[in-house]
Amino acid sequence: MKKANQFLLLSIITLFTSCASVKVGDVWKSDDFSTVINKQIIVVSKSQEGTISESYEREIANHLRDKGINAVELYIKYPAIGDHKLKKREDIKAVENRFKADGISGIIVVALKDVKTKTKVITEGGYTPYTDESNKSFLSFRAYNADFYKGVPTLGALETPETTIVQRSKTYFLEAVVYDLSLAENKQLVGVIQADVTDPENVEEVLKGFSKIIAKQFKTKQ
Repeated sequence: MKKANQFLLLSIITLFTSCASVKVGDVWKSDDFSTVINKQIIVVSKSQEGTISESYEREIANHLRDKGINAVELYIKYPAIGDHKLKKREDIKAVENRFKADGISGIIVVALKDVKTKTKVITEGGYTPYTDESNKSFLSFRAYNADFYKGVPTLGALETPETTIVQRSKTYFLEAVVYDLSLAENKQLVGVIQADVTDPENVEEVLKGFSKIIAKQFKTKQ
């Protein structure tokens, strides 16, 4: 029997989904989380790229303001304070004191924690042998005498073009950490919000999905 490999046609198709999936990950809130809602909040992005950092701060602050939260972007309020000044403990403390002096008690620090790509390979077609029925008997169309039961010959292999489908999926893992500087130091961490955004078409889709999730956690009392 000829080998099926001689007749295979291999085509590779890469599929990208165009609709983003936005999911809320883990959310933790302390009993003091509600106290930060009514205070002025500054949004700080930990992205190393200035343009992306500003986009995060602007998008999240806009969504918070739409919810009635008094939010401001770090890059607008304090353009001289960049991520490089928020690494050493003494620098962070100095910035926090400046925030408090200016009436800012709440801080939301946002960051892209990880990006993972998942690949799934599906192969269809190729060489598929027929089941050997040569020693089995079946009812013949002409059902009389010796033709009542009639064997069938062995069939050859089914040879169809082989198609390999490669599905790739990219997920962005984001996190927002919320602080209330008006509380005792051991109670200032009041919330952690995580989100997963899968297969966004662009950065804007990541920002919008993450910003909506954050804003939903800041529900003001009517």
